[in-house]
Amino acid sequence: MLVGCANISGAASDYGYSSNTSMAENHEAERITREFGPLEDFIGRIVGAPEFESGSERQAEVERAHLEAEELIAACMLAQGFDYLINPSSGITVTDINEIEFSVPFNSRAWAEVYGFGIAHPDLNRGLPPVDQEHHAISLLETMTPAEVDAWFYALYGPPEVYWEWGGCFGEAQATLWWNYEPIVTGFEFFADEVWRYWAWIWSGESPLFSELDSEWRNCMAATGLDLLGANNPRQLNSSLFQEWNQTYISIRNGWGASPNAETDRKTREIALAVAHWDCNREIDYDSRHRAIELRLEQEFVDRHRGELEYWAILNEEAQAARRESTVDN
Repeated sequence: MLVGCANISGAASDYGYSSNTSMAENHEAERITREFGPLEDFIGRIVGAPEFESGSERQAEVERAHLEAEELIAACMLAQGFDYLINPSSGITVTDINEIEFSVPFNSRAWAEVYGFGIAHPDLNRGLPPVDQEHHAISLLETMTPAEVDAWFYALYGPPEVYWEWGGCFGEAQATLWWNYEPIVTGFEFFADEVWRYWAWIWSGESPLFSELDSEWRNCMAATGLDLLGANNPRQLNSSLFQEWNQTYISIRNGWGASPNAETDRKTREIALAVAHWDCNREIDYDSRHRAIELRLEQEFVDRHRGELEYWAILNEEAQAARRESTVDN
């Protein structure tokens, strides 16, 4: 299983939230060892996995998708009255997650005590960059006031309470790339939109079915006395922490009165929150119960649309097979 690991040269990831080692994506990493859900299985059959001959080809595809997203982001930001400099590099290195060596067992309490949520620890490329490494848009940001920088990041990533992957111009770009992919088999565009939006809705955690579980998590975390940054669930906490790191970086870099200990303070708090989350996760069985709800929602959609999904999947599999045969013949 290949993932992207960021070689960061900017604020909490130059491109935003592109590395796959954050709290929310640690959950994603766990998905590597478990079976797909019923809707995931159909989506895999419909979309298919791109076949690459080498790591360099995989890396090239990452960079191509990155530049396409950057162009969409720039257009979105301009429409809102903001300049945006396209980052020419994704900062992502394609690697196998199994090749990453941690000093403690992955996803253990000890892991949380060392790496927190994976946002700030330098071993995971989440720390603030050295002073000679600049955010790719620093020439814009250093001309702004703190309030203007806040507005710029708000337009780029959306408010903290928005699920981080779909917020602001960044989220719109990702959604456009995902929902508007070029299908092998045409004629399913309307249904495709319904599938992708339902899929995004599941992963946003917006279903009322998550409310009770999120409430238990919030109460458990609140009992620790830690500041949850207004978060009602782990994903919102992840988003808020990322936004704080962005602001911390800009404040330190531009000398806007940030405490010399700001970076250390953020890391210390992140670790405390990560350990508390680990304990609460174990106490209320958050991840397993959350996954059970996801599977229930997936199954409900599949039960309503099994005929369309199966027909679409079969057509795509046949088209993919024909394309591979054509490639071999040529």
